[in-house]
Amino acid sequence: MSALAEDPAGQAIELRTGCSLADLRAKLLAQAKRLTKNSGDAEDLVQDILARFTTQGIPDHIADPIAYMRTALSNGFYSDRRRAQTRRETLSDMDHHDGPAASPTVHELATASLIRQDIATALDSLTPAVREVAQLLIDWEGGGFQRMSQGDAAAALGISVDAVKDRLREARRQLRKLLEPYKGELG
Repeated sequence: MSALAEDPAGQAIELRTGCSLADLRAKLLAQAKRLTKNSGDAEDLVQDILARFTTQGIPDHIADPIAYMRTALSNGFYSDRRRAQTRRETLSDMDHHDGPAASPTVHELATASLIRQDIATALDSLTPAVREVAQLLIDWEGGGFQRMSQGDAAAALGISVDAVKDRLREARRQLRKLLEPYKGELG
């Protein structure tokens, strides 16, 4: 942790959060242990969050950076759980299938990859404030389900619920336009 504290990115996080990286790590680790019920998984989760915020930084408009990081930690945990559940269900479905499992064709795999790339590009092209709300509220990998409530997103971003709703509406409008070619495939 001391190497990170000496790194400019680590120092920026300390300055932005108002607490040392050791204290911040301890706070995040306590939350991660409550979520995962496993020390190893909790350590991994905290390391992922600290790595994310040391490389990406904390947006300037975030009123409470520690709450924002805690929300990101919880979202990461729940997204991982949803993905693991989906994998288990998929494997279970394959086990109960009467015939050999149908493998996707190369064309289907390539098309899915292009769609994912186009979605990522579309998200990147959103205005920063709109993109931030979209990233907090929409879980593209998990099937488009809501990651957190609009109230939680408002608290994490330090803005009103109405502002979150406006930004989400704008995100949907922009994404609808950007992803028009996939209208039938994305639903």
